[in-house]
Amino acid sequence: MERTDSGRRIRRNGAYRKRAMIVGEQIGNYLLLPIRSHLLDSRRRFYGIGKGSLPFLLYLGFTLAALPLQAQQAGTITTVAGSGKSYSDDPGTVWIPTSDDIPATQVIVNTPEDVVSDTAGNIYFIHRERGGSSCCPASIRIRKVDQNGIITTLAGGGTEAPRDGLPAKQILLKSPHMSHVDAQDHLYFWDASPQSGGWHQLWKVNPDGSSTLTLVAGTAEPNTSGYAGDNGPATMAPIIITDTAVDTQGNIYLLDAYHKTIRRIDSHGIIAPILRKGAIGSVRGSRSLAVDPWGNFYLGSVREHRVYKMSPGGDILPYAGKGPAYYDDDFEPRGGYSGDGGPALEAFLDEPQDIAVDSAGNLFIADYGNGRIRKVDPRGIITTIAGGTATLGDGGPAIQAMLNRPQGIALDLSGNLYIADTHNHRIRKAFGIAAPGLFAGRPLSPLPPQLGDANLDGQVSLPDAVLVLQAVTGQAALTPEQLSVADMDGKDGVNVADAILILRRIVGLS
Repeated sequence: MERTDSGRRIRRNGAYRKRAMIVGEQIGNYLLLPIRSHLLDSRRRFYGIGKGSLPFLLYLGFTLAALPLQAQQAGTITTVAGSGKSYSDDPGTVWIPTSDDIPATQVIVNTPEDVVSDTAGNIYFIHRERGGSSCCPASIRIRKVDQNGIITTLAGGGTEAPRDGLPAKQILLKSPHMSHVDAQDHLYFWDASPQSGGWHQLWKVNPDGSSTLTLVAGTAEPNTSGYAGDNGPATMAPIIITDTAVDTQGNIYLLDAYHKTIRRIDSHGIIAPILRKGAIGSVRGSRSLAVDPWGNFYLGSVREHRVYKMSPGGDILPYAGKGPAYYDDDFEPRGGYSGDGGPALEAFLDEPQDIAVDSAGNLFIADYGNGRIRKVDPRGIITTIAGGTATLGDGGPAIQAMLNRPQGIALDLSGNLYIADTHNHRIRKAFGIAAPGLFAGRPLSPLPPQLGDANLDGQVSLPDAVLVLQAVTGQAALTPEQLSVADMDGKDGVNVADAILILRRIVGLS
């Protein structure tokens, strides 16, 4: 039995324990917010937000301790890594050594392309140093920025080919890309560029002090790529990776644009295709992959300037982007910018380089050529949430900040959006942009059903539209939870228009 004693303690089975958080309770100049137990660290600390003041740590049974950080309003953008300079800013410099253990905003971050975040709020990105001399060749590293803003090297900078058990700092990286960080804070990355002699392997960096490597997929032999080994161990299968995604069960998906398919690595390390080879051939120039909590996949096409959605059954339909805005003199398709506030299918995009999905089903797009981050909500409406101006904009609204050809995006547990602002040579952070609670594809609390799933069976299909029509005519009654997802137009209650919008979603028109 559980009861509250003076709103401060909870009695359970006759024993008292201190209540960690009281929802919305104000103490002095602080507002205590509900924090889930998975955010406790080894010292049993919770994180909270100071109301109009500073974030603080609440030590259970102890007092509040202020942190030297400034509270950030939702929608605000700032730089978390990179001075804004690149190696090309100093043509006389052939090589600049990597600096560790200094503020990340003081280092050169040369054209970053990827960014990911872990459960503690640390971020990771690819750092490509300038080289060119026999003594100091180009060096590619994976850098880490901790919660205090201090940068260190996690992997790369060495001379050896990756192998199991090798310290990550000893390896030579050729063309790495980051996949994700799992719930245990293992970082996954692959090195898979046939043009640069990459290793065609997916690796896991263990979060211990030595940061050693573990092979996840691809053969142990370097410079081996291809397609083989289905239904066997992923570590014995030749692979080609264009991008990766992770679902709510921890399965890893490999987008193979060369063979035009998607392969899955399950929790037992077995690799198998979810589609036949050539199945995504209609998506030309596929570059990015994401999966939402309900098992729908999203494919970003830089050539078609579109994002496609694939249902769990394998049906692929356009989801965002109208296609090319025009064709140039060489008959190459070019993108454009339009459509904010309207249907995403009527909007123009320009080379969507990366995509991400939050716990509410919002899709985020790194609209590379337009220098913007776009958002498509579950109703299919597109807006710009960051970028598009001529001023850097740190400390102000993300929508008023300048982004210069962003190539990578990632979301953290709190709904913050990280942006690899490639040609501004920075990693940016936009606070509170997304719905919180989804990490590396895994929901950390029960998720609501997706919009349109009126019968709550986990998918949007014809029976949902039929059920809505039955509710409109009085032949069926909907529960409050069903009403919340059946009300497609947001007009308080269901009507015929909601059924039509569900049908449009089924056939890919919204």
